[in-house]
Amino acid sequence: MEYRSRMRFAVMAGLGLVITAIVLFRDHPTEKETRSRAPSERRSASSAVSQGTEIRQDSFPRLRRLPGPPESAEEIVAAKLVQFSGNRRRLMNLLARRAGKTIPPEVDRYFDALERGHWEEAERIFAELHRRHENPAGPADEDLYAIWRPIQETEGIQSEARHWPAEQLLAYGSKVLGSLKPDMVFIGGTDPGAFINTFLNETSEGEQRIMFTQNALADSSYIDYLNAIYGERLQLPEKTDQDAALKRYIDDISSRAAHDRDFPDEPKQVRPGENLAVVDGKPQVSGQGAVMGINELLLNRLLELNPDKSFALEESASFKSTYLDAALLGPVMELRAGNESKLTPDSAAKAVEAWRSNTRELLDGTTETDAYPRQAWSHMAMAQANLLMERNFPAEAEEILLLARQLKPDNFEAVNRLIELYRSAGRERDAERVFAESESKQVGR
Repeated sequence: MEYRSRMRFAVMAGLGLVITAIVLFRDHPTEKETRSRAPSERRSASSAVSQGTEIRQDSFPRLRRLPGPPESAEEIVAAKLVQFSGNRRRLMNLLARRAGKTIPPEVDRYFDALERGHWEEAERIFAELHRRHENPAGPADEDLYAIWRPIQETEGIQSEARHWPAEQLLAYGSKVLGSLKPDMVFIGGTDPGAFINTFLNETSEGEQRIMFTQNALADSSYIDYLNAIYGERLQLPEKTDQDAALKRYIDDISSRAAHDRDFPDEPKQVRPGENLAVVDGKPQVSGQGAVMGINELLLNRLLELNPDKSFALEESASFKSTYLDAALLGPVMELRAGNESKLTPDSAAKAVEAWRSNTRELLDGTTETDAYPRQAWSHMAMAQANLLMERNFPAEAEEILLLARQLKPDNFEAVNRLIELYRSAGRERDAERVFAESESKQVGR
């Protein structure tokens, strides 16, 4: 099973993305336009969301434990799922009213099924809604497009809950959220990193944090959505910021592509997943690597816009520009860490010990059929190893990468990083051994 290290909507946008220089001169492009250059009429749905007063999430009801015997993990998760779907239904209704859109009856049937606990029926309805939303050949469904985000988030956590043992899901969220400092903004990346933590943040007592994904910052409709929820609490990139990031990325990849063309014997500078083409004299970029490159620029812009806030990151792709002043924070990373959180030999050693303990706990508490918890933790381990490698802690990075492979032997991102680490240290035999092991696992899949 391939790990969904990117959130589903970011993957779909990334794989289908075609961004051209002409976008710089268009008015407020939506996710659908950046993915497939759909008709410009689609813009009205997302831009309408940003008008009016802020939608406050803290007005939604939150789960409180009733007197009586302790509930099982399954009962707790089931109750929270019903609560979360109700919260997102209210948010969806608010967005529809503000955008002047009508909610399709199938959407109401989807939420009705969830509130009754009819998960399979809800999944079938969502599959049809998803086909309508993603159909580039058919007419734009403006009503559905305007309210898609709450539906998508609802189905995201429903999917995670179907694949995770309830105890592991609750433990994952507890460890991640419990590591955060007061008032810290959380930036998720993977499906569990974003969906599970948003779900538990919103349905549990205590501080309700600002949370969003790093994977969709280049999507104007997503920024509109965040403004509707967090506009009074967080400064978000604007259209001009998105245009500037796009232009900067196109200039950068054009320069790297020119290098690869002019110096074919030197190491390639255009990375896998980054595609550049010129159509009718205009540069076009596509691919998941391109999407994440633009998102990295926009994440740095968001940090600039909010100098007084602290941020934690659950990494999706490796954003090396964030590593210079980052620090380890439980299983995630703190961005712009001050001297008190500085990455030191002692903190690196403590991180290794924490990952040893966590790996033992996971291997003892799960089986190979519990692939989703193991792959989620494997990815987070690899992300911390990325930071340690970049900050010159190779021994600690190596051990954590080996632990990531214990949790998920076919984590090929971790394999590639381990090979890179060995080759940079002149350990060619170790690099060849790891490569051979990974090749044999691929053959045996």
